[in-house]
Order: sequence, then C-alpha cells, then structure tokens
Amino acid sequence: MNIELGYLKDIRVRPVIASSALLFLAVILRLYKIDYEAFWYDEICTYFFTSSSLKELILNDVHDIHVPLYYIGVLLWRDLFGHSETIVRTYSVFWSAISLLWMYFFLRSMLSERAALIVLFLGAINPLSIYFSQESRMYSQAAAFGVLSSWSIWQWIKIKSESSHNKKSIIWLIVYIISAEGIIFSHPAAILLLFVQGIYVIYWFCLRKNYRPVIEYIAASIMVIILFLPYYFFVVSLVKSYYFKDLCWIPKPLWSDSFSYIGQEFIFGYFYNIFFEIWYVSTAAILLFITIGAIIINKSYCIQKPESRNTPFINYLIWLLFGASFFGVLISHISIPIFYRIRFGSILLPYFFMIISIILCSFRRKYLSYIIILLLAVPMFYSSYIQANTYQHPQFTDITSTIPKYKQYPTFYFLSLLQKRFLEYNLKRTLEPPIQKMIDWKINNSKLNSLIIVTDVQYITAGDEKKEIAESRKIYESLLKLGNVTPHHLSAYIVIQKVDVGDFSLPEPFKNFKKWYHPDTVSGKIDGFMDEKIFSLYNNEGPYGGFRWSSGKACFRIHNINESATIILNYEMPPRIKPYYRPELKFFIKRGNKAEDVFSGVEPYCVLGNYIEGEINTSLKIEPGEEPILIGWTVNTIKMNQGGIYINFQDYGIKLNWIGID
Repeated sequence: MNIELGYLKDIRVRPVIASSALLFLAVILRLYKIDYEAFWYDEICTYFFTSSSLKELILNDVHDIHVPLYYIGVLLWRDLFGHSETIVRTYSVFWSAISLLWMYFFLRSMLSERAALIVLFLGAINPLSIYFSQESRMYSQAAAFGVLSSWSIWQWIKIKSESSHNKKSIIWLIVYIISAEGIIFSHPAAILLLFVQGIYVIYWFCLRKNYRPVIEYIAASIMVIILFLPYYFFVVSLVKSYYFKDLCWIPKPLWSDSFSYIGQEFIFGYFYNIFFEIWYVSTAAILLFITIGAIIINKSYCIQKPESRNTPFINYLIWLLFGASFFGVLISHISIPIFYRIRFGSILLPYFFMIISIILCSFRRKYLSYIIILLLAVPMFYSSYIQANTYQHPQFTDITSTIPKYKQYPTFYFLSLLQKRFLEYNLKRTLEPPIQKMIDWKINNSKLNSLIIVTDVQYITAGDEKKEIAESRKIYESLLKLGNVTPHHLSAYIVIQKVDVGDFSLPEPFKNFKKWYHPDTVSGKIDGFMDEKIFSLYNNEGPYGGFRWSSGKACFRIHNINESATIILNYEMPPRIKPYYRPELKFFIKRGNKAEDVFSGVEPYCVLGNYIEGEINTSLKIEPGEEPILIGWTVNTIKMNQGGIYINFQDYGIKLNWIGID
C-alpha cells in the first residue's frame, strides 16, 4: 500500500518538476541580455509616462495612442523594484511568464499534461515571445489577458453546453469580464480577439438553438463596454476624438499578413528578415501541417461521437488565430490601418503554440511528435540566439559621447518630436528649439568659424503639412547657407551637420562632383536604401560619415537629373573569407521607375570578376532623360559569420560608402 501511494505521489510530482523547469528556462532566456540594447523610442515613451505621478500619467496618456493599464503597472513596478532600464523591462518578463502559465493550465485542463508541457516548451524558447518580453511595452500583458479571456470563455461555453444552471459558469463569466477589460486597457487592437470570441459564442449556441447563453454573453459584453465608457468619455472630453492621427505610420497590410506570420515571426522571431527568402516555404509547410492535423482530429472526433454537435477544441483555437488577424486586415483595408503584423502577431502567438501541441499529442507514434518538436525548436532556439546578439533598433547611446565633442561650437537642434524625445532621454536634458534672435546674437557676437546642427531624417524630409517643423524650416535652411556642410550620421535617423561658416568648398574626396550623397534615402533626390531586404542599416563608422552593406542583388534610384551624368560609386568588396572567392560584380544602369527594370533586358555596364582590396571607384555614365536613374548590381555574397565577423548568416554584398554625381 505504501509503495502504491509513493508511486502515485511520484506521478503527481514529476509534472510539477517538469513544468517548473520549463518555466525557469523561459525566465532565464528572457533575462539573458535583456539590457543588450538601449531603450528605443517606444520604450522611452514608457519610461517618460511612468516617471510621473499616477494623475500625470493618466493625463499624459490621453494624448498617446495606447491605454493606461500597462503604464500604471510599470509605475507600481518601478516604485517596488527600482528605476533602471533593466528593471522596467522585467515587468514585461513577468507578464510573459504569466502568459506561459495560463497557457499551461488552459491546455492541461482541456487536454493533457503532455500537451501542456509541449506548449510550455515552445513558448519558452520562441524568439518572438522572448523579444516582446524584453521590451517595455504592453504586448506581453495583452497576450496574457488574451489567453485568460479565451480560457474563461471556453470553460463557460463548455459548462453552459452541459447544463444551463451550473453556478460555476457565473465564476468563469466574471473571469471573462475581468480579463476582457484587461485586454481593452492593455492594447486597443486586441479588441479584435474579443470580437472573434463573441462570434464563436453566438455561432456555437445558435447552432444548437440554445439562446439563453447568447443573451448572457451579450449582457456580459455590455458590462465590459460599460466599464470602459468612463475612460472613453474622459479621453474624448480632452482630445475630442478617440482616433489618433499618429496611427498613420501603420502601412496598409497585405492580405497574406493574415496568415504569413506563422512561417515568419512565429518561427524566426523579430529578426525573421534574415530568412526572408524561405519564409513562404515555412509558412506553406506549417499551414499544411495545421490543416491536415485539424482534418484528422475532426474526423476522429466525428467517429468517436457521431451524435454530438460539439466540435473539437482545436477548431476554437484556429478560429481565434486566423479570425482575429483576418478581421484586422479587413478593417485596415476598408477603414484605418490598425493591424501591424509583427506586434499583433505577438498577441496571437499563444494560440499557435496550443494548436501545434494539440496536433502533436494526436500522433499515435510519439517519436513523430518529437521529430516535429525538434524541427520547430532548432530554428526557434537559433533565431533566439541571433536575436539576442543583434541590434533590433538604432542605438543612441553613442550620442551622449559624440555630441559633447562639439561643445566648442554653437549647437542648434532641429528635431521632430519623436527624435527630440530620443535625444532628451539620452542627453538627460531638455532641448530648446532654436530662435532666430538667439542665432543672430551668437553669430554677431562671436568669431564664429563653425557651428553644429543636430537634426534627423524625419525633420529633413517632412513636408509643409508638419506645422511645428515648417515654422523652423527657414531658420534651418538659412544656417545651411552660411558655408560648407559636412554631414555625420549617428544612425539611420539622427544626423549631425557641421557648417564651416564662409567656406563653400566641398570636402575631399567630393570636390570635383556637382552632388554627392551618403547611401541614405533623401526625399525627392535619392531613394531605395531603406529596404531592409536589400540594404543593411546605416553604419556610422565609415571615414566619410557611414556606409551600408548591400545584398547580392541591389538597386537604388536618383531623381531629378534629366541631363547626361556620370555616377561615381565608392565601395569595397566584402572580406575575402574564402581564399578562392571571386565577386563577379556586375553593374547595371538605366532610366526607369521600377527598380527591377534595371536588371531586365540590359547588359551589364561593367564587370569586375576578380577580388580587389580596399576602396574602389566605379564610374557609370547615363544619357539624358526624364525618368529616374536606376543603378543596380549583382555580386557573389559572403556569409560573414563563417569568418567570425558578424553573428548572423545574412548574405553580404558590397560595402557602399558614397555616391558622387558629375
């Protein structure tokens, strides 16, 4: 008898040990290099909002796109544990761990301990889940409340389907109301999840002609709305509209965005772009796997319970996963863009884990499920490693050391609101906009040889519709006319420009050119460098202010040059990691509008077959014409991780330093 009790106790203890170990692994992976990157703009907003009192936080948040629940949580978290960037980010780690726990209990209650452990393992190592758990934003919290709401409403459906008078259903409905409120106050777009949950509830009970639960659900939904209304009227009383024009940054999504995340971010994380050439293969394979798995499970369910009107649990999860994203894309097409695949995908990620776990547990041969888990785990774990050692956002920590180097010169800041907040956070001081009287006084009352302008690409390229920028535009342009301007890029966004007053000569090596550009997009003049599939982020360490790496096939456009011209490219070939490496570099030049046209029906302008060390200048001549100048090239690429230069295995082409026009 004692032996039998000991055995039963051991059976109960082992899942606890396994689940605790997996949760511990998840937390460790989320804390690993959590401070590797400095705060980026959105995180600085979080820090800004939570550096005040609760009253000020709510008043400031009214003018933000997001709702205040996450900020309130961070405010309390900072009061308890401290104010460092790492501490602020651990609040998202906390919610990520809560989300994993709720997934575990959800699946264990619906299926089995094995399925729950699989979902916990996949969630622990997933790169997208890790990324958003290390970012001080509300996505991990929204995902956690989403899991709780989906769990509670399913339990309520299950109980009401068996008995209309079971009092446990009231408890689950209350949990649903609380979690639904948590979703609404975490992220506005997550309401789509509540919407598809509601459709499923109505479909389920109307199909069974059981209308009383539908009325109860509608009453619960009205309660959720009533609880939100005070905040809604509070916001509208201050800003007149609950729609924020700042949402215009969200591009209109592709219809494929409603499902393509399962083969992109769900496997390769936020850094999926290093696998962009194979994403459609992984997406198709996973879609096929889910489709076949769901068909087999449904068929098996019908054989086991031929008289039942119920449907397998997996159908509910599939509907949540794809239904919410479909309606997000639909609304973005017929109204305003609200669906941003990468971020919204993080909220839907738990349902993907649970679907995969259910299908794997349906396999009769366990070794097949272990093979599938391995096939998923290897790219997830490796992508997590790459992601942890690669910057996902521009780093501004060098600003604090770079700008003071110019302290002997008068410095003027012309910044968009976004970049102004960036710099103020990093410099730890308020940056006042320049006033013409103050500039005139500095110029007239000092022997001014040079001055410094700190600006950003968004300010430089903004149109006249930006009133706050248009007012200072004339001052900015008048300073540029005082002398020769030498740009120095700190990143893809911030630019430091040094104006040598009275000197209108061009710096070396650009003295013989009419125009010259860094490899950066300048509105109306040159573009194509912001496509991350073709060019890397701007690197500010070059001798001429920076450079970009290209892919193996790249192209950019030059506008508003109708006369004949000679384009000079200054570049370097990738490091010669392989001893017999031949670049076979081919340049193409043509007038046209579409980038791909430069490679179609055109013979290479010139070919460099052999490897050349150091900087290379290549001249490309173009005839007069009204269309933009297209310049492209193909080159045999190098994977720099093979030489220990970079950690990822992205293909690198040429290193483009500058473009001259004669």
